[in-house]
Amino acid sequence: DRGGREHRGHACPHPRPLRGRSRGAGGGPAQRLRIPRPPERLAEVHGQKLADRAAAFRAARKAWEIAPSDPGAFEELEHWARAAGDWAGLAEALGERLAARDVPADERRKLQMKRAEVSAVHAGRAEDAIAAYRTVLEESPDDEGAITGLDRLLRGNPERADDLRWLFRHRVSRA
Repeated sequence: DRGGREHRGHACPHPRPLRGRSRGAGGGPAQRLRIPRPPERLAEVHGQKLADRAAAFRAARKAWEIAPSDPGAFEELEHWARAAGDWAGLAEALGERLAARDVPADERRKLQMKRAEVSAVHAGRAEDAIAAYRTVLEESPDDEGAITGLDRLLRGNPERADDLRWLFRHRVSRA
């Protein structure tokens, strides 16, 4: 064993353990072998070794689509979206995940809030951000994060006076 980096009978050049799923059971050598998920590794290869940030983002997006509950998958996706400058793609990926039926309510709220932030701050899509904040408020009328975000966005957007009035009425009805 070459420091735990044995891979298919030859020394693996990776200095750190590969992320992914391990094979085998019972603590034998097969259990120590880490099998990487290909899209996750592709993001690393494209982004770091080939300097193709757009391809790295696409690979990270695929990895998140395959395993959205995998710890670190969304952070990897967000990292490569930032590196590639593909905020619209990140907002789209968030929308696709929100369309899935198996998303728990607490994750749904986090995804909606992230989608609103990405849409408003990075992608320049105020309409999408307003819709995301309003969706959060429909599901959870007392969500202070959504109220504050929507208020900030609407105050900076004078043509949305009707929405600002709606938000004011919403705040009054909660009191």
